[in-house]
Amino acid sequence: MKKSHDKTLIILCNPRNDSVCHQFAAIAVEVLTSTNKTVILHDLYQENFNPILTASEIQSKFSFDPLVQQHSQDLMNATNILFIHPEWWGGPPAMLKGWLDRILTPGVAYEFEPTETGSTTHIPLLSETSIGVLCTTDAPQGHGPTLVEEVWRKSVWSFCGINEIFFAMHFDTRKTGVSQRNAWAHQALSHFFDQS
Repeated sequence: MKKSHDKTLIILCNPRNDSVCHQFAAIAVEVLTSTNKTVILHDLYQENFNPILTASEIQSKFSFDPLVQQHSQDLMNATNILFIHPEWWGGPPAMLKGWLDRILTPGVAYEFEPTETGSTTHIPLLSETSIGVLCTTDAPQGHGPTLVEEVWRKSVWSFCGINEIFFAMHFDTRKTGVSQRNAWAHQALSHFFDQS
């Protein structure tokens, strides 16, 4: 389904308000609003997002949680979605993983439709959406494989109809200053929106 307007949804997941991730999110909001883009920012920790997917939600394919409903609606209306989070043990924080579990559901990110033969056809619903990820780590560049990138590229979005995502990792966060982080964030954002 073609989106009729340009709206960016930012999903921020870091418990520390003074984190590099929060700095990147603030830059993203500033950059986008300065060009009159519509921006919605969800800070999962600030909103106290509940990441636990319940059995009743799995069975009913629906959540009565108003925050889940709002996030789902914002995702369906977004042309661009930007995730900003740290890498923890090779993946995103548990709260963000829970967000994926509860938001990327049938009717929101994909659907199954019955066929004449009695089987079902998988229909992705987010093929018109651009996905970007800004990730931070204290590890130095080249220090082992970046498992979190594989999670985003291969395990999540292809099922929803998105075969290409923008992924950028900021290394050595403890050793970089504010100006270096600002420059990196502006460069990463420029690359993402140039290709989306």
